[in-house]
Order: sequence, then structure tokens, then C-alpha cells
Amino acid sequence: MVRREKTFSAVLGNITLKRVYYYCPACGQGFFPRDQFLGFGSGSLPPGVTRMAGLARSTTSFQEGSLLPKELAGVPLDAKGVERAAKGLGTAIAQDEASFVEPALPASSTM
Repeated sequence: MVRREKTFSAVLGNITLKRVYYYCPACGQGFFPRDQFLGFGSGSLPPGVTRMAGLARSTTSFQEGSLLPKELAGVPLDAKGVERAAKGLGTAIAQDEASFVEPALPASSTM
């Protein structure tokens, strides 16, 4: 069992976690179960900061959006972090919508 330490920029300040890292030799993938449990998903941003970055990006560019979390909540976030968060949210929203939308039936042709 390997423990790795990582500091996350949360809405109320930085938090440092020591997390257990698991590796599956069969599929070649590694993961941190605690990250998934806490809602970090595949990224390194807590849910509150992810929402903040997504909202900032929805109103402006990645670069300008990176300034809003810092100004509003003191959370430093670079343009690449805003971009990753926005793309992750977009993917999650698309998957969620696809799970609720029934596929269209093919139009039947009449002869």
C-alpha cells in the first residue's frame, strides 16, 4: 500500500491529504479511492472549486476565468485548471443528459 500526499485548493483554503494509491496491473490504471469519495473525480479540484471554475468559464475566457476564483474566494487557479474543470463539467453534463434522453427512433419510410 502506497500513500501519496497532495494539496488541493478548496473554497475555504488549501487542504492536504495523504491518500492510498491503488494500481491494477491487469488494466494498467491507478486511482485514489478517497479522491473519488470526496468528489474530486478524475481531476484535482474539489467540487466547490470545480463549480466556481465552470461558472467563471461560462462568462469569460479561460485566462480571465482563472482570475475570478482568486478575486472572489482567494483560490488560485490557472487558465489550464479552469479549462480542465470546464471540460470535465461539460463531459459530466453530456453523460448525465444522455442517461435521461431516450434515443430517437429512426424515421420510418413509407412506400
